[in-house]
Amino acid sequence: MKKLIYILSFCFALNSHAFTEVALTVDDLTRHGANAPNMSRLEIARTLLSALKKHNVPSVYGFINAEKVKFFPSDIKILQEWVEAGHPLGNHTWQHIDLNAVSLEEYFLDIEKNEPLLKDLSGLMDYMVFRYPYLHEGANYEKRNGVREYLQKQGYKIAQVTVDFGDYLWNAPYARCVTKNNSAAIEWLVKSYVKAAVERLNIAIKLSERIFGRNIKHILLTHVGGLNAVALEKLIEAYQAHGVKFIDLHTAMADEAYTINPNQLTTGGANFLDQMARANHVFYPYVPPLPKKELESICR
Repeated sequence: MKKLIYILSFCFALNSHAFTEVALTVDDLTRHGANAPNMSRLEIARTLLSALKKHNVPSVYGFINAEKVKFFPSDIKILQEWVEAGHPLGNHTWQHIDLNAVSLEEYFLDIEKNEPLLKDLSGLMDYMVFRYPYLHEGANYEKRNGVREYLQKQGYKIAQVTVDFGDYLWNAPYARCVTKNNSAAIEWLVKSYVKAAVERLNIAIKLSERIFGRNIKHILLTHVGGLNAVALEKLIEAYQAHGVKFIDLHTAMADEAYTINPNQLTTGGANFLDQMARANHVFYPYVPPLPKKELESICR
């Protein structure tokens, strides 16, 4: 595997960019975690879409769990407006199922159960893109290889992740702070959210260069939620200030790096660069800790 990486690094050295290319993705449409007391789910989605439109962020995949729409039928409008805005939908399993907790047969059925709504809404857009819930790709080789073989046979592409800063951790604190009308706390939440996003991007760039000898095309994981909606525009602006060019997901997935299977077993979630670092025994750069204690205690 190391030999292949060195060959890829050499091949792409002449085509290196001064900027960092990032595909932005949003998981768990139509809802994730704590609701924002000051915004409906539709208003949250519209705020996200407004930020994407303002900054011309192309083709942002929203990965859906159709079970949520079954229990909240009015949420179908969220997905309709997402597609109408020019953003595709992808498969995140019907009920956000955990591969570690079910059989392969149950997992495959849950993927297939998600497809009718995707097919109905997507029109000519490509919905055959899959993201693992919890980033769980298999704690044993039977499951890891079984899912990959199934996805390939069905025609799915895997939407990997290289930048993940636990963005969902900010949504419940945001809901509490809105309830308490604590504007100073909300301002801190937005600033700390953007700071964490930039820090994890920088880590991904460093790790990419150590693994591949170049800065690959990155894929950013975010979720739908109140604070996500409020802070997304500032995140986009901060990324652009750090030299980011936003690209669509298919352009990112076309990077040759993603043709490599790290073949790593994990019980917890591990993004693509985490797996590649383990596979190649690459030294991990210092990762600033997320402010989990502060998020847990704020606005209590």
